Amino acid sequence: YYPNGTSTTGVAYYELYSSEDGGKWTKVNTNPNVVGGFGAELVVFNDKLYAIGGARLWGVDVNGGARESSASWRIMSSANGTDWTDLTPGQVNQPSGRMFPQVVVHNGRIILRRGKMIGFGMIQNINHSDTYQTTDGTNWTRVTPNTTTATNRNDDAMFSFNNKLWIAGGYVSWISASNMRGDLWSSSDNGATWVQESAASGTDLMRFGHRVVSYGGKLYMLGGEKLDGTSRTGILDVMSSTNAVNWTSLPSALQLPVAFTTRIYPNVIMGNNDLIWIIGGFAGSMGNYTVTGLGMTAKYDVWTKRLK
Repeated sequence: YYPNGTSTTGVAYYELYSSEDGGKWTKVNTNPNVVGGFGAELVVFNDKLYAIGGARLWGVDVNGGARESSASWRIMSSANGTDWTDLTPGQVNQPSGRMFPQVVVHNGRIILRRGKMIGFGMIQNINHSDTYQTTDGTNWTRVTPNTTTATNRNDDAMFSFNNKLWIAGGYVSWISASNMRGDLWSSSDNGATWVQESAASGTDLMRFGHRVVSYGGKLYMLGGEKLDGTSRTGILDVMSSTNAVNWTSLPSALQLPVAFTTRIYPNVIMGNNDLIWIIGGFAGSMGNYTVTGLGMTAKYDVWTKRLK
């Protein structure tokens, strides 16, 4: 949260909030006061909460720490959400600094790839195709895939399903009609070897900034944008799949309500039983690389949906 706009001396707030019902949210008084950064990702792994990546690009933080000129690598962990351990100093073979990385827990490891960096004075994509993997949050292995066609793309959905790692949609290089991708790829060896699922089918698979979650042996894809010519259009349609390859739209009665608005980068979390949580995100993308920074309109609403 940065209420001072583009001021270089204003205070930027990197805070954590918790809620028991999704309606009332309480600021967590964390130790230390500052956790994560702009574009940090939260993930639960081995009974700990991890804050991975992010940058502090504007103003000063609550401790008076100066803003960064680029994204520095950072990772923190917590067993209770309040007391955090900074794992950054002891990292081995860690990724380079990045915002909005793709992060997924798969087969007893955290797998990370892509994300955003600062280059030529703007936020743009990290363009290497490797994944970084860790089983303890400290020691990382860099895995070079057999093909860059799967992993050398941006703002796709990476997810774990049926003992495979999957990648769906996104775009290559920058946002344009010719760079959009609607294909799906899978890996049975934790991202070392990728196979294109050539039989993939379904409308609106060619999207970016979307999310995929699983429940009861079924996948659900929601959020993101597509291109209509040069115009970017938010996607409301929720799709489902039983095999990650063939996708169909949910019946109209099971779609999100008309009051729900389109968004990219929503936080989509499975709750108890068949309950799905959709929290925030951004109203839409900006610039050639999805994220421009403070110009993006953040959304602060929370929705729940029962899956069937």
